[in-house]
Amino acid sequence: MIDADDPRGIPPEWAAMSLQERLELLEPLVPGISTCARVEYRSSSARVVKNDQEPRGATHAWIKISDPAKTETLREHVKVQMQLQGLSFPSPRHSKEPRQVIGHEARTVVDLAVWVPGRLVFCSKPEVVNENYYVTDADIKIVNPDCGTLDVSAIELPSDGDLEKLQGQTGRSLSFSQNNGLKVSDTGTLTLDTLIESKGVFKPFSEVVADMNPGEKVRCETPFRDSSSEAAFIRLKDDGVPFLYDIGSSTSFYLAPGHEIRLREQGAELNQTTGPSGTCGEGLKMPVANLLDDPNRIVRRGKNPIANHANAMTIIRDAAEWDGVLVFNDLSEDLMLLKPIPGSRSPKYSFKPRPIQDNDFICAVAWFNRHGFPSMGKDKVIDAVETVAKEGVISPVRNYLERVSGSIKWHPSTNDAKLPRLFQDYFGAEGDAGMPGADPKYLSAVGRKFMVSAVARALRPGCKVDTMLVLEGEQGAGKSSAARILAGSEYFSDNLPAMGTKDASDHVRGKWVVEIGELSAMQKSEIEVTKAFISRQQEKFRPAYNRKEITYKRRCVFIGTTNQDTYLRDETGNRRFWPVKVGKINLAALQQDRDLLWAEAVYWYETGVKWYLSADEEALAKEVQTDRVSVDVWQDELLQLLKGKSEISIAEAARLLDLTRDKINRADQNRIVACLKGLGFVREGKFTSGQYRNAARYVLRKN
Repeated sequence: MIDADDPRGIPPEWAAMSLQERLELLEPLVPGISTCARVEYRSSSARVVKNDQEPRGATHAWIKISDPAKTETLREHVKVQMQLQGLSFPSPRHSKEPRQVIGHEARTVVDLAVWVPGRLVFCSKPEVVNENYYVTDADIKIVNPDCGTLDVSAIELPSDGDLEKLQGQTGRSLSFSQNNGLKVSDTGTLTLDTLIESKGVFKPFSEVVADMNPGEKVRCETPFRDSSSEAAFIRLKDDGVPFLYDIGSSTSFYLAPGHEIRLREQGAELNQTTGPSGTCGEGLKMPVANLLDDPNRIVRRGKNPIANHANAMTIIRDAAEWDGVLVFNDLSEDLMLLKPIPGSRSPKYSFKPRPIQDNDFICAVAWFNRHGFPSMGKDKVIDAVETVAKEGVISPVRNYLERVSGSIKWHPSTNDAKLPRLFQDYFGAEGDAGMPGADPKYLSAVGRKFMVSAVARALRPGCKVDTMLVLEGEQGAGKSSAARILAGSEYFSDNLPAMGTKDASDHVRGKWVVEIGELSAMQKSEIEVTKAFISRQQEKFRPAYNRKEITYKRRCVFIGTTNQDTYLRDETGNRRFWPVKVGKINLAALQQDRDLLWAEAVYWYETGVKWYLSADEEALAKEVQTDRVSVDVWQDELLQLLKGKSEISIAEAARLLDLTRDKINRADQNRIVACLKGLGFVREGKFTSGQYRNAARYVLRKN
């Protein structure tokens, strides 16, 4: 059944197309669909015409296909290809009352919802009571009568490669199974914010499942196409994972990984709303003197409070003097003071939040000693402060990302994707497919995946991010300022201590973006240290107040900056660097759109987009990396001197460079080896005869 309807949102030029023109538009997706035999006619609604207008052409058609069992395969093939080839548009779906947009569906020039087995569409003569309209005939015609059925033998379900492209483009992950008919699984279209209609009431998906128990099922309208017959249901599996099943299209919709994690975290927060056992609720804080008189909250031996962990934690949690003093910073894993330690001489009016220091514990012990616990020791106070502080967590970058994501609700159907043109539109980069590093495909991949990697590090501390964006541009272009804007000043650093040192490890704590400046000034050994440093996923450190070493999972990503265009020192091993040549950076636009850019990055992260390059993107990156290698002058000379040679020794290469044996040192030998490797020579055993017998043999690698 071909239904050439005009859904909301269809581009005007497509709406004006005839049925034949629409089928021709789909011809690249389904060869033969516009030339095979078909029966076409006007639908019932198309037969109702205003008195002053001419009837439109055919709107429906029947086509016979070679294999009816492939009806659904054909549908899923077109669904994917229409999006990959730019033949789709987002059609808004509206609520019944009030008329508000509550979702979008990818549509094309014909309605694919009727491409299911057993779907009967008929045409009956409509009745019209309005005198301004008349009813025309169905105008049934047989078109291409001698061209036979549509051959669908070559049509297959979307390939893994196409599904990967679709996920990269839309964030949706699809899979298929053929058990008792075609079943589709869609991960990513459904979000916690998707509005669900059930019994005429609209609620976000998160609210619907919050009231459900494992195994329970709730009937609803399908949110991703027009529905008025409760053609879907939501079920909570035994493991607590929810899904929505669209009966009409046999599709199970699952939350994207990021939204599923958010759902579990929300559940965990709900379970903790009553607080730890014995904790005062907010507003029930009381002076320590009153708290000490409460026999149900303070452990005593006889009449005296015991100087133990339980009492120390109760006092810090519930005493009014300690209210709002402590918090745990998840970004830096620091215990933080938001107010001075009770009893200390730090003035409250000028106090700024800071990490807790060893002398703060001395003040805390002194306060306990003066308030009913003369024998309270430092170790117990440290343990109690650390434990209670970690009950109140702040996570500045995570909270920022959740806030912009929740307020903007970025989605490709309602927002323009800006990350694929991040460098062209904000950083002044010029796209040129013929120039290494300027290929729009490379710029698009690096722009989006760098931003997603930063989101990943913030939301999944310690995840593997072993690459570094490198901004190349003139001094004063705004490279450092751009990095600072993206990160936020408080979470950006451009003064990293020497990499590989304890100071550098401590410095990255609490940072989201760390700049590594002037790569061009680094020697080869320093480049190797840089590669090793940016590849680490965690640091080890010991807080000044703590007795044990702590493992800190990195939350930061790195941006390199340079005003040179050759700064890599080796032909190989450069995959960790993503060079991008920038122009004059539009800092004002970057600042203005910062939240929007991060909201988009969160969307792609939550839908499962990977932050490493694909094989095709790696190939583009390798061209750029090779172009950025600083070539040794000896390598240029050897390029000419070794023409026609397929093997060589270090000594012969030195002779060709007019280096005498008695003057060549180990550094010169290493330099020659690096030049040979840069020209494609690899070490392969030793010479077995001739002038250079037993010398290392370097052979030209075959491409």
